[in-house]
Amino acid sequence: MRPAADALNRIQEEPLESVVGRLLRRRGKTLATAESCTGGYLGKLLTDVPGSSDFYRGGIISYSNALKMRHLKVSPEVLDRWGAVSEPVACQMAREVRNWSGADLGVSVTGIAGPSGGSPEKPVGLVYLGLSDSVETRARKLLLEGDREGIRTNACRIALDWIRRHLT
Repeated sequence: MRPAADALNRIQEEPLESVVGRLLRRRGKTLATAESCTGGYLGKLLTDVPGSSDFYRGGIISYSNALKMRHLKVSPEVLDRWGAVSEPVACQMAREVRNWSGADLGVSVTGIAGPSGGSPEKPVGLVYLGLSDSVETRARKLLLEGDREGIRTNACRIALDWIRRHLT
């Protein structure tokens, strides 16, 4: 194998959370997470990276609406109008976890991992990601397939990739 091809293979084999950690370190940025349906899995992946305290400030797992309101300042009006699984809630979660932690980036995940809890309007697999920095806060809507574990895992992988793309 050629040296360049060998180096490319090593890069492609690097876990996404390690890539994100390296990019955050390189740019001198920090990150915090607000998670609902993923139950802390995104934070777990980030803290699996050796030296993650250099870039990961921490996170809030806000599974209930009460905790979303209390700790992430999600407004009751937004919850009543849009529901916990929505773009406005994902944005508020991301912005407030960034503010709460003092991190440069806030990332949120809210969704319906199943197997129950879905509806025709909001099916199992509906997930919203939020990303907030000092300039803007935005959300992404995902419709994921699979079982509960697969939906949660894929939501975290997509969130990590979104962070990676934001940093590059």
